[in-house]
Amino acid sequence: MATHTREDVLSWRGRDLYGNDGDKIGSIDEIYLDRETNEPEWAVVTTGLFGTKRTFVPLAEAQPSEDGVRVPFEKATVKDAPNIDPDGQLSHDEERALYGHYVTYLSPEIFQPQLLIYVFFALVLGGRGNNWGALIGTVAVVALVEGTRFVAQVVPGLNAVQVGALRAIVIGAGFILVLKLRPQGLLPEPRRLYPAPKTPAEQDGTGTGTTI
Repeated sequence: MATHTREDVLSWRGRDLYGNDGDKIGSIDEIYLDRETNEPEWAVVTTGLFGTKRTFVPLAEAQPSEDGVRVPFEKATVKDAPNIDPDGQLSHDEERALYGHYVTYLSPEIFQPQLLIYVFFALVLGGRGNNWGALIGTVAVVALVEGTRFVAQVVPGLNAVQVGALRAIVIGAGFILVLKLRPQGLLPEPRRLYPAPKTPAEQDGTGTGTTI
């Protein structure tokens, strides 16, 4: 939101929020500020037929438009966001859970360690020292991360923090399983050692050896 002042974003209260598919998501009910920077970071959006559901949406790349405010998410993505009660404050765990849902948005303070871990996972899973292995490892990590989104549906009754913790457990278990089955990675580096070529004498069978 480098092009928008704090006052600009705060004035978005009451405006309609639209997704990147052009569908109306809901109306912006409240703006949450970062405690350290005092800058707007999240919007609380009322959704649903009667506007009874309230969902957090990141404002990192929100843009004002003639009909309201637009965010680079589909309506379904916002609809499936973790259910967190807007009680006047957002904990770090709750924020991590939300950022985990809106995968394309990263909070440097929160996600630097996690990104490093994911990069490490990708390199180890794919096969160290192998460019194709790193690519395959990246695909495997993304598949693990995205594939755990079903957790909230499979285990109902969990809050956002518990869902995030359970997803981390599932991702870690998948990582361990792959390493157990493929210790060298999914695409290990080809062996670089090869037999030494025979000398001409050895090839002719006339090589001399030590005699007794």
